[in-house]
Amino acid sequence: MKAKTHSTPRAHQSPFARENSRAATFESYRALLQGIAYRMLGSVAEAEDIVQETYLKWDQTDTQTIANARAWLVTVCSRLSIDRLKSARARRERYVGPWLPEPLLVEESSPADQLAIDDSVSTALLYTLERLSPAERAAFLLHDVFSYGYEEIASILDKTPAACRKLVSRARAAARERKPKFETDPQLHRRLMESFLDAARQGDLAALESLLAQDATLVSDGGGKAFAARKVLQGVAIISKFFVTTSKQAAQSGNVYAHRPTWYNGAPGLIIYENEIPVSAINIHVSENRIQGFFIHRNPDKLATFAR
Repeated sequence: MKAKTHSTPRAHQSPFARENSRAATFESYRALLQGIAYRMLGSVAEAEDIVQETYLKWDQTDTQTIANARAWLVTVCSRLSIDRLKSARARRERYVGPWLPEPLLVEESSPADQLAIDDSVSTALLYTLERLSPAERAAFLLHDVFSYGYEEIASILDKTPAACRKLVSRARAAARERKPKFETDPQLHRRLMESFLDAARQGDLAALESLLAQDATLVSDGGGKAFAARKVLQGVAIISKFFVTTSKQAAQSGNVYAHRPTWYNGAPGLIIYENEIPVSAINIHVSENRIQGFFIHRNPDKLATFAR
């Protein structure tokens, strides 16, 4: 049994003290709620909206009747995220070209720490999760990322534990099918990225092809607002030609280009600037010392975080 503290009993706290306590409790779980909402929605802005909605519900509830604040907040946040994701699906069906999750830029620590902390927000994983139903996505994230048990997930999703187990199993199978095991050596990522960009600028198709896995894919998100491939590209030849063509167009444009390595979504990335404005953000995924996948953000709305 825990020893009693000498803090003022809740029943005798002033309204001001209770309000401060309520806000402090919520703030202690803000990062958790933000993490759940972002992984559910793939959008920083929408995740912030969900967290704010969760706070408003929390603020309007008699929290003294809540036995477990964390469980209550996670439940509300998860259900709000599921509802938002259902409406977002309709919008994304009308999206021009492939849709990628909004880049998540975090404070950089060491490369090893970044990869350990943020593997669950990798662009490849979030892109894969888009193929899941909202319930599958929520169950998978709560169980495999946030370590919730099936009984807890059942309470959050208002389903049986057996049903939640099936949701997680289906989600894992889909993730394994579409997302192979990637190497996470940051130095290898950077070396391959630099070599590929150099070869693209020189128009060296043979060098480009030597850096790619045979079944490499490229997903480019322009949202109809910037030049991008309107469908997923696959194969060494077509991806190499795509980069040679775009590099030639850039060289002939007369604009000034620069690039800067940047950590985002748990992996080394590269931001390309045109006349000091970010125009592309590139993540690569590596398998067996070859580039397996490119995820390229071109939609200026999603590149705003790098401008800031």
